[in-house]
Amino acid sequence: MLFMLLACTGNETEVTKLEPALILNVEDVDFEEVKVDDELIQSLQLINAGQASLFVESISITDDGSNVYSIPEEGFELAVGDIFELPISFIPSALETFSGNLSIVSNDPDSPEISVSLVGIGGLGPLPDIRLSVESLDFGDLFPGNEDLLFFNIHNDGDAPLQIDNTLQAGSGAFQLLTDIDGQEISPNGVTSIMVNYVPFLENGDQGTLSIESNDPDEPTISIEFIGNGGGEFSYPEAILDCPSNPALFSTVTIDGSTSTDPDGENLEYHWNLLQKPLDSSVSVDASTAVDAIDLELDVPGDYHIGLIVENESGVPSAQAECLLEVETPSDIYATLSWGESQADFDLHLLTQADGIFQFTSDCCWCNSTPNWGSSSDDSPVLLRDSEDGSEAEIMDLFSAPDGEYYVRVHYFSDNGAGTSDATVRIYVAGQLSGQYTQAMTHNQVWDIGFVRWPEKVLAEELLEPYLLEGSRSCQ
Repeated sequence: MLFMLLACTGNETEVTKLEPALILNVEDVDFEEVKVDDELIQSLQLINAGQASLFVESISITDDGSNVYSIPEEGFELAVGDIFELPISFIPSALETFSGNLSIVSNDPDSPEISVSLVGIGGLGPLPDIRLSVESLDFGDLFPGNEDLLFFNIHNDGDAPLQIDNTLQAGSGAFQLLTDIDGQEISPNGVTSIMVNYVPFLENGDQGTLSIESNDPDEPTISIEFIGNGGGEFSYPEAILDCPSNPALFSTVTIDGSTSTDPDGENLEYHWNLLQKPLDSSVSVDASTAVDAIDLELDVPGDYHIGLIVENESGVPSAQAECLLEVETPSDIYATLSWGESQADFDLHLLTQADGIFQFTSDCCWCNSTPNWGSSSDDSPVLLRDSEDGSEAEIMDLFSAPDGEYYVRVHYFSDNGAGTSDATVRIYVAGQLSGQYTQAMTHNQVWDIGFVRWPEKVLAEELLEPYLLEGSRSCQ
């Protein structure tokens, strides 16, 4: 009874209940303008400012049905004082404003549900804007056989890189481009100059056009006119190329010019030009070849640019038709080694260990061209090409790299009197050129270039000074 009486005196101890409290760092999230179909992620901070664990039971988004906003759907727990970064994704689907509402339900007794407004605009984003310095180049009057040189500028007035995808020249072959711009990128507010040479073959005037295709959305194709000796209505032969699409590395492709035509039905001669090739490629084109199609073996990654001029029986040439082949490697790791001194013999090595070369189990090189590193041939490297005089580049290929680190090294095996010579290595990671390096070396030196870390797809440079090899010069 004494306890009961005490309990009713009004002097009882008050017990404070510990509760969670959810607060947010902002009341609304404004994504501003995002390019249509691009993604922008912004973070919303959820903070437990209470005195007990906070349980976020659900997070949901309501909008107009556009589904342009998304969040992780799982609930989670926040300890006292914890902060959670909630990623909110916005991918606009059209050129308009998108509004939404984010709802967070938790065990906060004072605010069991908190709402955050979402707003974002679908826009065009940064864009390139192509502009030519002139609409035409007029070379004036010039006697046949003489030549003149003029130039024009391509400007990018936009705020995104301008990519020149392709050029197409038509009309007289008396106008020749001296600047190759196919595949060139012009930075925002940048400019590049194009040189044009005019050598007339006829007395009655020449005319032609150059069409430039780019990633400018407003003007995907823009043209400039060439005029010489007053122009004219003369009909010229036309070179036409069937250019292969999506060419694969190590494949042989045919570039066909057989549909080239002459307006008067005269027979044509075919003059092929190799305008560009990767530095390590051994591809060549016989400029005197009179055939209407040629084959190319795509031996290394990079750009192969082929030109064709046809000439009729009257000696009138066409404008040059061009074919640009962009070849990528499908391999995880790919490396090439080249050098210019024919008396020198360098060797490329790819290893799984950080020290030494010529270790049989871990070193892929000339004396161990197909080591076994994995469960299948794709998991193991292959020395695709070994060169003893630099006439061709050495090529190393690892199609599917197991997780790990892969070291690239060069050994100057034999100089044959060449003395100091430069070696150049190019390393491709996941199909992209990640590094290009050149180093002067002397006989029997080793050059540690770096290593590729997989699956991170990272090329870590070492670039140590070449050092003299001690020990074995062949695989153990």
